[in-house]
Amino acid sequence: MPDAADGPAWLPMAQVEAQTWSQPTSNTVENLVDVVFSTSATAAAVGDAAATIASGDGGASWVDETVGTLLAADLTAVFSNGVTIVAVGIDQDGGGGEPEAVIASGDRGATWVEITNLPPTDDDMAAGLFVNSTNAVAVSDQVGGEILLSVDRGASWTNPHSAPDALNAVDSRGALVVVAGDALGANETISRSLDAGVNWADASSVPGAGQNMNDVAIVTATTVVAVGQNGEILRSTDTADNWLNPFTAADNLNAVVASNNTLIAVGDSRTIVRSIDAGASWILPTTPSAAGGTNLNDVLFLTSSIALAVGDNGEIYSSDDLGDVWTAQTSTTTENLMAVAYNGINNTVVVGDNGIVLLSRNQVPTIEPIPFASKWTLVLLLVGAGLISLRRLRTAR
Repeated sequence: MPDAADGPAWLPMAQVEAQTWSQPTSNTVENLVDVVFSTSATAAAVGDAAATIASGDGGASWVDETVGTLLAADLTAVFSNGVTIVAVGIDQDGGGGEPEAVIASGDRGATWVEITNLPPTDDDMAAGLFVNSTNAVAVSDQVGGEILLSVDRGASWTNPHSAPDALNAVDSRGALVVVAGDALGANETISRSLDAGVNWADASSVPGAGQNMNDVAIVTATTVVAVGQNGEILRSTDTADNWLNPFTAADNLNAVVASNNTLIAVGDSRTIVRSIDAGASWILPTTPSAAGGTNLNDVLFLTSSIALAVGDNGEIYSSDDLGDVWTAQTSTTTENLMAVAYNGINNTVVVGDNGIVLLSRNQVPTIEPIPFASKWTLVLLLVGAGLISLRRLRTAR
């Protein structure tokens, strides 16, 4: 029987501890702007001067995989379908019809090749994603709004559509793909595909506030939200065809993320706003981060309720209640933080300026196992409770 020092036995419960960050060596000094997990163990991050780093141990260590032929390129986005990883960016050739910067890895980041089978649009690619296991879409942030499509896991690309103006963001859900970007005159640029990026159409109507859209999130099969300049938030409930402006925040919004019907948008001057009804209405958090000049650059739901926002000067904020209450974390750096990724189990990676990489293994609470010694106490308590119940049953008879 255990000593009294073992204490009472408790059922498993959520671990209570402060979130912590380590700073792995990234093996690059270039600014990193995006990061993605392809599996729970493999990740890749990209940035200026074609910086490409990869990890095979959940972000604990990183290897420089920069493609030497693209040293003049700035990579702006990286995305994966689980096996293939694709990165896109700016070719820095100064014009002249040369292809965009696109690289790909078919072995989860272990090796990379430059993709040369590209349309001669010579545009700067700003964002991209895999729509499904084979189809990938990338968008250009230059005037003309080029949309590129690959149906062979990034090996070759076509240009199925050009939006009215520069594009900054893309999101997908099922076969629906929505892109958003700068305003052409008074009209915000939004286009959509209903067949995984093969065919496209521009939005039929937009509010016409003349603001540039910086990010877009598909909430349901039919509801889409876009956020952007001067706090403009747009919402569509008919698969991105017609749009309204339900809310305007106090400052520029840089990123938006959805979890079920909850959305969180973050932006300049530590702006945070959220919606709990799929974007129909928006509210301020109960305890937002302190007002100031620091910009928040990215936000991500790690679970259905836990969210993480990262920004300039190394600032990191977390919420465990769908974005209502936020807590500042110690990030061990003052570098600008640009992107965050989560491996779905326990590893969170943040990347930013001057090659900074941060790793946390405890952003999502884990379940404490019952200590072995305490198990005996628990068993005895349960057996005792059973005997008491049995005695009462017999007495009742």
